Amino acid sequence: ELAEVINQRPQCRAVLTSKRSLENYLHPAAIREVTPIELAFGDFDPVAILVAKQLYENGLHDRPWELLSRRSQNRLSSRAKRWLNTQVAAHMTIDHLRERDPAGEIASWLTTIGQLAHSI
Repeated sequence: ELAEVINQRPQCRAVLTSKRSLENYLHPAAIREVTPIELAFGDFDPVAILVAKQLYENGLHDRPWELLSRRSQNRLSSRAKRWLNTQVAAHMTIDHLRERDPAGEIASWLTTIGQLAHSI
């Protein structure tokens, strides 16, 4: 409903993604290029949390992830999210994108952004 309201505003577009978050459009191979972790995930898995947990567990920590406070887990997940959307996203190729986004959602978002920018 909120997307419909936003789309009624001039020069505004809102879309609902078909995946949980932007990180779900990333390809596991791009993650492997940046860090040596193997990660398999689906369209609705919490990728940032999975990455944060695996990176944490690969470090020299004597406390299990599950015993960290919710605040610590959230902080590490936020860092992972930022890292995924910058460092890992920079390693995405067209082939990676086609495999993770066969419907072309991201391309359509970029086209819309370009059209909106042109109409200003």
